[in-house]
Amino acid sequence: MKHLTVISFSLILATGIFISGCETFCGKCYCDNYDTQALLLNDTVELRFGEIYCNADHRFMLTFDSLYGDGRCPIGMMCLWEGNARIHLTLEDKKEGSSKFILNTFNGNLTDTAIHGIRYELINLEPYPIVDVEYQQKDYTAIMLISE
Repeated sequence: MKHLTVISFSLILATGIFISGCETFCGKCYCDNYDTQALLLNDTVELRFGEIYCNADHRFMLTFDSLYGDGRCPIGMMCLWEGNARIHLTLEDKKEGSSKFILNTFNGNLTDTAIHGIRYELINLEPYPIVDVEYQQKDYTAIMLISE
């Protein structure tokens, strides 16, 4: 009877470790727990507005969640300067917690930042504005370089 109790306890303990330890031994498991798109580092990536992107190796998620205006000079209009668009991103890091940051399209403003050893650079924001065409936030895609 004592032998059966030890076996039962061992099985329960092993099951608990297996279930809770998945993320410890398997980075992919972290991303599998959420409805996300894969996010590869050291390459140009397209972040569609409102979608969550996950990097399994570093266990973080990134979301392009707001557009703080698109003041870039629209195609079909004469402007004195190129203008600027500002986007807001939210980073959820498994180890470090949550960070929020803003990046710009105009080089005179902050176009890149480094958080927890990862660099985030806004390369472009699409679509580019056109005179008399209105876009919704959901229409935008941030073209970014995310690197170690």
